[in-house]
Amino acid sequence: MYVYCKAGIAAAVAMLVFSTASQAADIKIGGAVALSGYLATIDRSWNDAAMLAVEEINKAGGVNGQKITMTVEDMRSEPVDAVNVTKKMLSNGATILINGSSSAGNAAAYPLAARQNVPMIIGSILPPKESDPKWAYSFLPPPTFEVALRLKYLKEKLNLTKIGVLHDPTPYTALQKNYLTSVVGEYGITVVATEQYQQNDSDMSAYIAKMQAAGAQAIVKIGVGPSTVTAAKGLKQLNSTIPLLVNADTLDVLKGGADVLGKQFFFPAPPPQIYDALAADSPLRKPVESFLTVWKAKYGDRDPSWASRGWDAVQIIAAAVKKADATSGEKLRAAFDQMGDYVGAGAEYNFSATNHTGIVKNPFIMTQIVDGKFVLHD
Repeated sequence: MYVYCKAGIAAAVAMLVFSTASQAADIKIGGAVALSGYLATIDRSWNDAAMLAVEEINKAGGVNGQKITMTVEDMRSEPVDAVNVTKKMLSNGATILINGSSSAGNAAAYPLAARQNVPMIIGSILPPKESDPKWAYSFLPPPTFEVALRLKYLKEKLNLTKIGVLHDPTPYTALQKNYLTSVVGEYGITVVATEQYQQNDSDMSAYIAKMQAAGAQAIVKIGVGPSTVTAAKGLKQLNSTIPLLVNADTLDVLKGGADVLGKQFFFPAPPPQIYDALAADSPLRKPVESFLTVWKAKYGDRDPSWASRGWDAVQIIAAAVKKADATSGEKLRAAFDQMGDYVGAGAEYNFSATNHTGIVKNPFIMTQIVDGKFVLHD
């Protein structure tokens, strides 16, 4: 009896150790995302799709037999909160971070991740203090892509030479504006006026009136969110007929702007927003379809563009873990650097030791919404 009990205790201890080890072996992802504040619309989609990817991967047995656990908290679109949430995730044992789209927040949080050798996957530009931050990987298209597409369209399709630039004060916007300023002359275009707005401005007609008075034939708006609809309403209020070319954004924002301005409203669209119009031989069709099948089953017609990047981020995390056979540290980081070409739902990626901005091929197509339907302009 004593021997049986002793064996039973030993077995129970072994099971406990095994259970604890299994839990410890989980792939632990933590994130600071904007579930409130001006970036909430973007980050909720990024986060919800990342969570869906985790569910799908775990249903299929995880990665190398290990399940993924993902915990996120609201950084409220504020850099200070991004730092505090990142600290909490790291103290709770996260070995991978999947932060959202706040460039300022990620720049502030990056040193924490770097000091603890934790890869930080982000939906924003890379932290600006280093030319190639070793531990950060961006899933945001380079700021040049949307700008170049709009300038090309202005030159080749609209034949306009004078523009006004309307922009917000965020770091990503500053990169786009600076790039526009540096190359606009190559397109034979002149910036006749520049106006900076605030995210909470309820009326932009004064900015637009100044640009029109300066001779602007079109307005390039740099910045995302509800401010785009506010800008469209400003043009409408002034009875202006000049075109408004805005950033890529969520469908609710884009449809809101198109409802106000109709054919005056133009925007760059990523593949998931225009899936039905993708060429039959596009390498993106299959990964976009796989993502949209899962996304639409849960979220219906909710905008998939930012969501697709959150989905891709987790899929590439899983690929890196599988490749490295490691869930943390330098070995895992090196796997990201060796990832090479990866065709995702949101874009084609190519991370390497010298490139931590993964999207190297412009995924956007200039688009309008006319009578409720997408009209693409190659």
